Amino acid sequence: MSSFKEVREMLLLNHDMKVINDEELLLLLDDNTSRNPEFNYENYQRFNLDEIQEPECRAEFRFNKNDIPVLAEVLGLPETFRCSQRTVANKLEGLCMLLRRTAYPCRYSDLIPRFGRPVPELKGRKHDAGMLRDSHMLDDLELHAYSPTGQVMCVYGDRAYPLRAHLQAPFRAGARALTPAMELYNKNMSKVRTSVEWIFGDVINSFKSLDFKNNLKIGLSTIGKMYVVCAIIRNALTCMYGNQTSAFFAVEPPSVHEYFS
Repeated sequence: MSSFKEVREMLLLNHDMKVINDEELLLLLDDNTSRNPEFNYENYQRFNLDEIQEPECRAEFRFNKNDIPVLAEVLGLPETFRCSQRTVANKLEGLCMLLRRTAYPCRYSDLIPRFGRPVPELKGRKHDAGMLRDSHMLDDLELHAYSPTGQVMCVYGDRAYPLRAHLQAPFRAGARALTPAMELYNKNMSKVRTSVEWIFGDVINSFKSLDFKNNLKIGLSTIGKMYVVCAIIRNALTCMYGNQTSAFFAVEPPSVHEYFS
């Protein structure tokens, strides 16, 4: 899902294009202002023990750099750790996560600059890529996602998703810097991806009960069913009255009868 920053940039662009007026801009900017700090793990490099200075090692992990591999060996740690949600880390990174987490009190978000991973991976919680795999959507795309002429068709996600023939993602900065063409591609696709995700905000804005977190408790409320029902009704509203996404892409929604037939 897009960040608040990306959504706000897209709103400003739509205001410049006269898609939304001043009042709509102010309302949408307020709805898309984060109440929590934004953690951009993509701005940080993945963990590499060799690049950490000795004083940092002692301060963050309580061990000298050369002693950390020794500690991993004597503990009999496996070469890689695989969490239940399929996050993978080598033994030194996994060990350093533990050391850093227990060296002194900190939040998971405080670990992002050091390990370059999103909070769900640091917590061992299932994230977008794991949910994608569990959904078996890629299997369905491989069977059906082809144009009438046989050309492969794909969906576009963010950096959390794996690259596949039917699933594309932004170029990632690695050992080599991104070229200007790659950066332009990422920028242009980010704008389109943001506009596609407006519908998620439409669902919440149309049905505020979904945003009343105190009344939504897993095990006590049928949260999944509630969201599905509201999403279907929101689609019906779109069929009847259109929405910002259909206007932006100049695509006429189907009639409500076609949608439910």
